Amino acid sequence: MKGNSNQNKVRATFVNIVCVNSLKQKIARQVISSGTFLCLIGHLTLLALSSYGQGEIIFANLASGVDAPVTNAAGIRIVGPAPYLADLFWSSDTNAPTDSLTPAGFNQPFSTSTLYGGGHFVAGCRLMPTADWIRAQVRVWDATYGPTYEQARDNGGEFGSSNLILVRPDLPPGPCAPLTGLQGFQLGTIPEPSATTLAIIGAAALFLRLPRKLLRI
Repeated sequence: MKGNSNQNKVRATFVNIVCVNSLKQKIARQVISSGTFLCLIGHLTLLALSSYGQGEIIFANLASGVDAPVTNAAGIRIVGPAPYLADLFWSSDTNAPTDSLTPAGFNQPFSTSTLYGGGHFVAGCRLMPTADWIRAQVRVWDATYGPTYEQARDNGGEFGSSNLILVRPDLPPGPCAPLTGLQGFQLGTIPEPSATTLAIIGAAALFLRLPRKLLRI
């Protein structure tokens, strides 16, 4: 009798172990299945945000891995509160021509600090309407000649632009993307015609107005 009792206890214990292990495996499969589903949802969400969401950049020419000071037409680094503004011109087409880039509208003044030599604007994180790669260029102008880059340029004010770069705005709440690859640049103006050039143009205009009879002599 004792032998049968011991055998029954062993069998019961074995059955319990098998049942427990089976239950653990079932729970594990459910957890794995649930985790895979959640990962899939998260991945699809990130893809959706990347395609249709907004991203952030650090609109600054002094940031992690970026040091691109701007100088005025005289070659002096710009320090606030000078009347210069900086803006980001960009396009979601990474092959877009330069003249098709549109302003982001940041219009950031330059810092009053001369740390690291001056010539910097630091606007911090700025939101962009995309989280995909963009083609971008920084442009600076003297706002006393106009509120926009084009107006200041056409009115004889100082203006200038950086090299073209590719930037991918980061999805919030991640770290904002710096303007990696940005290089410093110097402003200039559209040169006015010299007195000699104006004299030549005036003489040519006068010559064209002369009567044909005088031209035949």
